[in-house]
Amino acid sequence: MINEFETRKIIDEQLRKVGWEVDSNNLSYSKGTRPQRGRNIAIAEYPTENGFADYVLFVGTEAVAVIEAKANYKDVSAVIDCQCKEYSRTLCDVDEFNNFCGYKVPFTFATNGRAYCQQLETKSGIWFLDLRESNNTPKALHGWISPFGIVELLKRNISVGNEKLKSLSIDLFRDEDGLNLRDYQIEAIQSVEQAIISGQKNILVAMATGTGKTRTVLGMIYRFLKTARFRRILFLVDRNSLGEQAQNVFNDVKLEDLLPLDKIYNVGKLGEKNFSRETRLQVATVQSMVKR
Repeated sequence: MINEFETRKIIDEQLRKVGWEVDSNNLSYSKGTRPQRGRNIAIAEYPTENGFADYVLFVGTEAVAVIEAKANYKDVSAVIDCQCKEYSRTLCDVDEFNNFCGYKVPFTFATNGRAYCQQLETKSGIWFLDLRESNNTPKALHGWISPFGIVELLKRNISVGNEKLKSLSIDLFRDEDGLNLRDYQIEAIQSVEQAIISGQKNILVAMATGTGKTRTVLGMIYRFLKTARFRRILFLVDRNSLGEQAQNVFNDVKLEDLLPLDKIYNVGKLGEKNFSRETRLQVATVQSMVKR
């Protein structure tokens, strides 16, 4: 049975692998460790008005997340919804001007060191909660978010993206020289958007052969990127031929200012081995993702 101290050792190693400077034995608040410009650091045993948080993550001098470590038999989801929120609200020695719905940091994590297992979801994985919106709910992650990933999350404003989706005209969809979508395709896109705006995480669109799946998805992709509702999109296929077919559509169909998608955004092509941070759409096969 793994206790909380051993869980911290696991967390140290996992955070280090994704780019955080961490050592829960030495880089602690009590030993004088403080945030510094140019360092992405996890400060252990950080004081709050109600005890000590196991870690607080800093990007430079900005506090971005609270982490709680628990023994491996404990329910992680309950921790993040209670103790993590309390610590995030009552952190000491943190800029008082930071206010995320009453919290002093935007994010919080909790883990008991167990690898994610869907059958034991509440007792495994790394649980994460975005505190910037009061209606956000905790979710289990398979791994930690890197400092770069945290910065990207901070740049995203879901509420603004949702409002842009609502207000963005669909006239482009009806352009006979462009997408030229049919009514049922437009209805499918609008239904998906409404589901996303309402907070739904998993959405299935079933379309028969020959009904224009790729063009429909292209319309979704363009609107999601245009409104910054999503920063990156993975277009995943199970055969190279399907990926090549999609790439041809992305290269040929005119969208904004008579430009195709791959001239508006950075599109990662099928078979590329390395991902670029500037890539907005990546086309890949299931097999290539498994290899990565």
